[in-house]
Amino acid sequence: MLSAETLETTELPAPPKPRGSLVLRPGRLPAATSPLWRRVAVSARDAVVEAVETRRLFVLLPFCVIGGMVAYSQVAFEPNPWALLGVAILLAGFLVVSLPHIARFRVLLLVSAIWAGVCMLPIHGLLFGTPMLRFPVYGQYQATVDEILSQTETQRRIVVSNLVAIGDSKPAGVTRARLLIGADPPLAPGDVIEGKLRLAPIPGPVLPGAFDSQFHGYFAGIGAYGNVTSGLALVSNGSSFDPTRAIEGLRRSIAERIGHVLTGSSAAIGDAMVMGDQSLISDETRDVMAASGLAHIYSISGLHLSLVAGGVFFLLRWLWPHCPAGRSACQSRRSRRSAAFLLHVSISCSPVASPMFRRSDRP
Repeated sequence: MLSAETLETTELPAPPKPRGSLVLRPGRLPAATSPLWRRVAVSARDAVVEAVETRRLFVLLPFCVIGGMVAYSQVAFEPNPWALLGVAILLAGFLVVSLPHIARFRVLLLVSAIWAGVCMLPIHGLLFGTPMLRFPVYGQYQATVDEILSQTETQRRIVVSNLVAIGDSKPAGVTRARLLIGADPPLAPGDVIEGKLRLAPIPGPVLPGAFDSQFHGYFAGIGAYGNVTSGLALVSNGSSFDPTRAIEGLRRSIAERIGHVLTGSSAAIGDAMVMGDQSLISDETRDVMAASGLAHIYSISGLHLSLVAGGVFFLLRWLWPHCPAGRSACQSRRSRRSAAFLLHVSISCSPVASPMFRRSDRP
């Protein structure tokens, strides 16, 4: 009679860790009587070590970049661009050299992410920044309309670029300027206008720590505020193939449809929520909304993005199965999500729609 065979299983040894990797060791938790800063420091250290060891390093990278941007904004002086570039090249070289040593490479990667955040705003300023106007200037200028920030029945706020002085007028020397003009003539992005302008320097913060219009204007490429004193005329229309012009027309048509259905303060709030145009909201409405704690709905948030993107997603989900050309190429949910996201971004996140993402308390 055959006896039953007994199999003995032995636990396989754990594979050796790469050279230079971190080893987690259970440490002592600080006592409850320890200072708060020490408990926070120990918890943060343990979290970082665990994230690095379990290869969740990519989760920490965005926070390192944000930390670098915050550190740059708190520096009292402007760092030398060549010094920033030199440190970046040095860190890149250290990363290449430390590839065989995983622990060293991970730490250097975190440091590089912090330095990338420090360099991000200077690079943005180098690409999109503008010289700031220091003294007021007057004269006849020609400019191209970039954005229409807000529009009422009597006036508009626009952003213009390519400011060209005509005649004996003094050159403005700025990349873009924000102008306050009348309601006529009708304008759209890409149009070229001409008129007598008064340009003034952008004011700084009223109080320490208050909203800094100069800081935001510099990184937006806006170096002056001004208005049209007289002689505003449309020189030429923009190209009909300009996508920003088409999107601006779509946004204005949506605003007109809102105006046909709603009136008064309801229409003003509807324009602010959908189009980001707060120019029609009266001071009384602002006071009521602020007192009730609802002033934040003026700015588009994740709720608005989810509603619009979700609506477009389900609409495409219903339409595409009836389209023969889209059955083979657009069957996946990922395709529908991407299309819904791109459509909403084209309307709300385009250059002509950027005002809706600005702070609701912006002057």
